[in-house]
Amino acid sequence: MSRQAQSAATSRRWWILGLLVSIPLVLVAGIYLLTIVAFSIADTRGPVVGDAFTTAQRYYGALQQHEYASAVSYLKQNAVVAVGGQDITIDSAQALTAAAQQAEQVDGAIMTVTSTDGNFEPGKLIVDMTLHVTRANRAYDVHLQVDLTTQAGKILRADGL
Repeated sequence: MSRQAQSAATSRRWWILGLLVSIPLVLVAGIYLLTIVAFSIADTRGPVVGDAFTTAQRYYGALQQHEYASAVSYLKQNAVVAVGGQDITIDSAQALTAAAQQAEQVDGAIMTVTSTDGNFEPGKLIVDMTLHVTRANRAYDVHLQVDLTTQAGKILRADGL
């Protein structure tokens, strides 16, 4: 066999050996990457019922502390809140401040807020829940609708303050 033929045969062997080694490595790397992507998608946390409770508790906590600018951040823009039997659109911290002060004049300061009930369906992004609000002069249930389309959750509607 000529030297040129031997060189070509050796070169072919190296190519074959290279392919035999590199193809499995590329396959293993591809499977590894697909696994990482699959797990990262599976671990993406969507909104849960606890997010609605957290939003409601933070909202009422801010109201209790008279932190109306903070409280309004838990409301969806133009949320509707019933005060004294009338629906009020809350479009600013000033609107919430006026409504909260009116409720406090009539019913007294917020003492406690506890979660009592809710309508939670898997995959549903609007949660209906009930809180029991105890004020200095009266106690009552408030029905809330919480929108979970954002991670923080926002209150859409409340039939009391």
